[in-house]
Amino acid sequence: MGKVKAAETVQVGSEVSGKIDKLYVSSGDKIKKNQLMARLDALPLEADLERIKASLTMAEARYEGGLARYEGAKNTLQRIKNLVKKGVEPRMEEETLTFKARELKASVKEAEAHVMTVKAQLKDAKIKISKTKITSPIDGFGLEQRVEEGQVVNASRETPILFIVAANLKNTLITAHVAEADIGRVTKGLPVRFTVDAYPKERFFGKIKAILKSPINRGRSVSYPVIIKAVDEKERLLPGMTASMEFIHKEAEYVLRIPIAALYFRPPDSFTPTLTKKQRREFDKYTTDAQRESMENDKDSERAQIFGYLFSTFIRAGKRPVFILKDNKVSMIGVKLGIQDDEYVEVKSDLKRGDIVLMGAH
Repeated sequence: MGKVKAAETVQVGSEVSGKIDKLYVSSGDKIKKNQLMARLDALPLEADLERIKASLTMAEARYEGGLARYEGAKNTLQRIKNLVKKGVEPRMEEETLTFKARELKASVKEAEAHVMTVKAQLKDAKIKISKTKITSPIDGFGLEQRVEEGQVVNASRETPILFIVAANLKNTLITAHVAEADIGRVTKGLPVRFTVDAYPKERFFGKIKAILKSPINRGRSVSYPVIIKAVDEKERLLPGMTASMEFIHKEAEYVLRIPIAALYFRPPDSFTPTLTKKQRREFDKYTTDAQRESMENDKDSERAQIFGYLFSTFIRAGKRPVFILKDNKVSMIGVKLGIQDDEYVEVKSDLKRGDIVLMGAH
C-alpha cells in the first residue's frame, strides 16, 4: 500500500510581510508560469519608499553642500600656498587650511557613502514592493491554498508558504513501506503494478525510483520506504489516493496457469496412483523381492512405495505432483512449473487447457 503524490511540486511563498490583499487563484485552478496568484497590501511599503526618497534628497543635498565647501576650501588653500611662497602669509595659516580641507574631504566621502546607502535602501524598497505580487514559477495547477484574503503573513523569520503548485499529474510518486523480510527482493528499476479504489478495474504501472535506507519502526515491525514513479497520461491519479501494488520480478503472458492451491491437494488415504506401462516397468526394475513381498501383504505399503517412486521421479525431472480428474477418476501427474504470483502458477508441461485440477488448502 502507498499514497499517491505529484512528482513535481513547488511551494510558493512570500518574501515580504504584510496582509493578503487579493487572491487570484485557488486549489484546483490551472496556473500558467508567471501568472499572478496573490497580491499583498503594498501601501505600507510604498509609504516607506516615499520616506526613503525624501531621505535620499536630503542626503544628496548634504553631499552637494559638503562638496561645495570642500571645493571652496581647496581653492582657498591653493591661494594661501601661493601667498606663503611670496612671504605674504605665514606658514601656520597654510597648515590650518590644509587640515580644514582634509576634514571637509572626509565629510564629503561620508556624505557620499550615506547617499549610496540610501540609494541601496531605495532599491531594496522597490524590490519589496515588486514582491508583493506573488506569481507562479511553473505551469501547473493549484494543489493547495494555505492563506485567505485579509490574512497577515510574517516573513521576518521564515518564508510563509501561500500555495503549493503541482507541475502536472502525468508523473506521480508513490511511497510504499516494504517489510524488512521483503526489502532484499526489491531493487531500483523493478517494475510495479498497482490499482486505486477510484479505478478498481484499471491497472497502472510504474518503476522503483529509490529505496530509502531509513527504517520505520512500528512496534516490533520494521519497514523501509520505497519510492515508485508512475506515469498516467490521462492524469487520473490524484494526490492522496491509496495504491495497492505488487512488485513484478518476472512476468509471463498468454501462458497456461493453475491455482497455487492445486499444488496442495491431498488425496484420500485409500488413493493409490496408477502407473503407466513405462513407469510400471521402471518401478518393478528397482523394487526388491522384500519390497514386493511387503506390498503383496500390505496395500498401505504398496501405496507408500508407489508414491515414493513417483515423487522421486518428479523431483529428478524438475516437476511437481498435481492431481487431475479425468473420466471421473483421480490421477496424479508431474508438471513443470514457471513463475507464480500470490494466486496462480505457470504450467509449462503435461497439462492442457480444460484439464480439471483438484485443489487443496493453501
